[in-house]
Amino acid sequence: MKNTTLRYILLTLLLLAVAGCIRKPVIKNDTALPTPKTKSAHDDDNHITRVITKDTVWSGKVTVDGIIKVANGINLIISPGTTVEFTYHDYDEDGLGDSGIKVEGNIIALGTYDKPILFTAAPGHKKSGSWGMILVNYSNKVVFDYCKFEYSNYSVHIHFSTGSITNCLFTNNEDGTRIGRSKLTIANNVFKGNNVKGMNFTDSKNSIKYNNISNNKHGVFLFEGDKKSIISHNNIFDNDIYNFKLGDFFSGNITLDNNYWGDITRAEAGKKIFDKKFDDTLTEVKFNPAQKKFDDTGIIKSVKVTKLFEVEVDGYIDSSAAIDKETGMIYFGSYDGYFYGLDSKSGELKFKFEAEDIVDSSPVIYKDSVILAAWNNNIYCLDKKSGDPKWYYVMKSSEQNDHRQSSPVIKDGILYIGGYDGTLYALNADDGKVVWRFKTNGAIRSSGVIHGDTIIFGSADGMLYAVNLADGRGKWFIDLQSPILATPLHLGDVIVVSTKSGKLFAIDAETHETLSIFENKNVNFYSAPISYKGDVLFATTDNKLYRLKKYNLKVKSVTNIKGPAYATPMIYKDFIIAPNNSGNLNIIERGAAMRVIGSFDAGDAIQSTPREYDGKLFFGARDNKFYGIRIDVITSEGFTTNGE
Repeated sequence: MKNTTLRYILLTLLLLAVAGCIRKPVIKNDTALPTPKTKSAHDDDNHITRVITKDTVWSGKVTVDGIIKVANGINLIISPGTTVEFTYHDYDEDGLGDSGIKVEGNIIALGTYDKPILFTAAPGHKKSGSWGMILVNYSNKVVFDYCKFEYSNYSVHIHFSTGSITNCLFTNNEDGTRIGRSKLTIANNVFKGNNVKGMNFTDSKNSIKYNNISNNKHGVFLFEGDKKSIISHNNIFDNDIYNFKLGDFFSGNITLDNNYWGDITRAEAGKKIFDKKFDDTLTEVKFNPAQKKFDDTGIIKSVKVTKLFEVEVDGYIDSSAAIDKETGMIYFGSYDGYFYGLDSKSGELKFKFEAEDIVDSSPVIYKDSVILAAWNNNIYCLDKKSGDPKWYYVMKSSEQNDHRQSSPVIKDGILYIGGYDGTLYALNADDGKVVWRFKTNGAIRSSGVIHGDTIIFGSADGMLYAVNLADGRGKWFIDLQSPILATPLHLGDVIVVSTKSGKLFAIDAETHETLSIFENKNVNFYSAPISYKGDVLFATTDNKLYRLKKYNLKVKSVTNIKGPAYATPMIYKDFIIAPNNSGNLNIIERGAAMRVIGSFDAGDAIQSTPREYDGKLFFGARDNKFYGIRIDVITSEGFTTNGE
């Protein structure tokens, strides 16, 4: 009986199992099913037709038949005027071409306006989608400058990389770009007439400025996320459906400041921005539109420098100017022993103060005063309108009273300045009374940099000092074993400082340990390192401007600035302005190409750093002249060749 019962139970279970197997499955709504991902031919090494395994230069006409791979660590360099043609291969049978370049090393495509580099489809396939893309993964150097991309799927498809796309034309492609998890400068490009998106990116920290984006189906498409990209000073208008569109899975906040959206009202501009108002799962795109179309966007054709005025004095002008933004007055000193106040519009002399000795450091403006130092150890406080003296203080004399005095800095009404006698002075900026003094063992020519409650400065004794602002007590010091003449750079968690020996140190701001050293083996005087898009710029006496990584100070690019640098470079509208001792004021283009695209020539060495005010630059030189100049960028929607 037990066996019969057991057999019955087993039979029942078997029938239930069979019934379960033949039960009709429940079909969910198709829209709930995940979309299968199509594997790109570029991700399949079976379609690689050639591998570049050593540094290679392309020029003339190059045919890409299939997919060419640039191996890890290898540089592909493309010369001006080169035409790269892609034959038609549809490996994945989706109706679109797949030929392209797969870059696992670096790609440097440097054209010029008159000789752009052309990436195009082979004859017989001159239509959108006829070739795949230039796919770049994990590259430390992506440079496209003065290039034209046409008839592709995605043109440039970049992941986990750094570099720049500048002065390029993207037209008649499916997408102009596809960029993910990268850090790129995207400037002075034209995206027009692309079938789907002008620009497409996600989860990146890009600087997107000075571009023209129009007549695409969508202008800019931002997919899943963003790492606080800067999207400003662009003309984004007249795209067919949306000028700016968030992807279905976008999360986070975004604000678009100072872009031109067309000659329409703000409400009308908002209708062409796809965000929360069209899909409540998305965030709101906040935007503050520019009032008129920018005329300096698009491909840079040339740079024009106009001299607005020059004022001649009786001595060198090494003093970097101070500019009062309230009145438009400019202040600087000279080797002739005078201190000058000029009108910034006309160059008209407003006052001339006799300092009784050379003034080669920079003045500082405080309330209704301007404060300066002279080689006679006097610190003068003048009325900033009339030049009349208000108070003065005499620092202790020293035998080292020569060439380049420390420039004053002010915080919370206290003025900090180094003396030839090796003392850092803290003075009340209102009356010149001493608050405290801190003594070093060498002349202080470096200006201090204030960070929080600390001032950091160097001395000719080779020490980098950190002193408490409140009481003048030393907090820490580092022996760099060579005089420090230039102002240190504080970059958050890193301090960068140069020494006379030609070394540049990256120092951990917390532990004060040296992280790395860059050495150019030339003496360095007063040119200080500055910050540029997360990197360090350093101009040297070996005629070079170096762009270095922040922590390890590895060289990213080098620019020949045609003369030794005594002055610190500066940033002007994302251009780098680099003066030299040969009298050239070099204008270096935006982006990783770092080429000199224009200059202004003074009559002698420029040892002052230009100052910007009202879109103009002001500086002095050793031809005894003080200059006001304007830089105009002449742009274009295309090139003079390749049918444009």
